Amino acid sequence: MHERVAIHGGGLAAWACAAALVRRGMEVHVIGAEEARSGGPALVLNDVCLSLLRGLFPSLRVDQLGYPLKARRVCWANDGLKRINTPAIAIRSETLLDALTLEGVERYEEAPTNLDYSWQIYAGRFDEAARRRIRAGSRVILASAVALSDKSMDTCSIESVTGGWLFLTPLSPGKGVVQAMVPRSRDPVGQLDEMLRQSELIGPELQVLGDPEIMLAAPYVVLPVAGDGWLAIGHGAAGLDPIGGEGSPFSLRTALLAAAVIGAVSGGRMSAREGQDHYEHRLTLTVLAHLNGCAKFYSEAFGIDREWLAEIRSTARSHREIVDSVQPPAPQCLRWQLAGDRLQRR
Repeated sequence: MHERVAIHGGGLAAWACAAALVRRGMEVHVIGAEEARSGGPALVLNDVCLSLLRGLFPSLRVDQLGYPLKARRVCWANDGLKRINTPAIAIRSETLLDALTLEGVERYEEAPTNLDYSWQIYAGRFDEAARRRIRAGSRVILASAVALSDKSMDTCSIESVTGGWLFLTPLSPGKGVVQAMVPRSRDPVGQLDEMLRQSELIGPELQVLGDPEIMLAAPYVVLPVAGDGWLAIGHGAAGLDPIGGEGSPFSLRTALLAAAVIGAVSGGRMSAREGQDHYEHRLTLTVLAHLNGCAKFYSEAFGIDREWLAEIRSTARSHREIVDSVQPPAPQCLRWQLAGDRLQRR
């Protein structure tokens, strides 16, 4: 049976899903890719991300495009400074997207009206009126380009200070980006300056080069994430708090899982309903575990801060709301697991 799949969006999840489907011999149309692109802060790609990307895009040379990092320095709450040796590549999101070349995919600015699709994949906002967005708080990231005093810096750094946390990523010799997470954006320039003034680890190592960009950073999920003939992936399904560094791996895994579901349904190994239920179950489990981690980290560092307490409570409420909103999976949905890029019975 010939399968034609439409992918709406042009971010990391969209192209990863397209690559996984093309490898299965399916006809793939990517729609609205350029319109859907956004810059955003720098990405730090860990070994998991790099392995997934290299498997999907064999010609991709991330190590030549990005900046190599040897470790991460962490100074969180009262734990003192820790160095975690985790090699990674720092890269701007637009640089990575520009490098994702993929043959066998047709691109359209708008969806063709004369074609039928077996599946529709949404990697960005869609049908918001019929779906429910559950957002766990209102915290934001303040991101600014910086000059680094150490031009050979090869570590990224995370540090909690009064009122929020800082994340410094070098992107090239002497240049990088600093991100500050705050519960509310009242005075972005003043808030960033104050946090850097408090900082003992990150503040002394940089000079801010411009006013910060403000980006929503609270985690969210948009339910449902699957329906008859469609699946939502990446930011079209959910967004994670940057605290865990899980955003890029999560986007890639949603893309791979969606492609695996489509492959299993197309091959007659599972029904379409079973595939949709399995997809929603796995994705919401990931989001719920992430929310638990956020509550733990923020309670440790900001448990007596009034605005952060509101964020922690909002995270707990969102967790309960997601649990109450998603139907328990049918037993057959639990019989599958993702092995590589294929779904297999346990």
